[in-house]
Amino acid sequence: KYFKFDGQKSHISNKPVFLVRWVSEDDMEKINSEGPFQDSGDAEKRCLHLLKSGVCAWLAEYGND
Repeated sequence: KYFKFDGQKSHISNKPVFLVRWVSEDDMEKINSEGPFQDSGDAEKRCLHLLKSGVCAWLAEYGND
């Protein structure tokens, strides 16, 4: 499940969300992330951009029970 903090408390997302995760050449021990994306197409475009740039990247989907 994906939780979002609004400054006061955490909320569970009712819809699927997508994170783009990647490992940069500068720090191979650190996993970076971008998102959440509500639209899977937007997340996929970002992931493909990273992959085409030679970056190890993948999508993570949360909340699709």
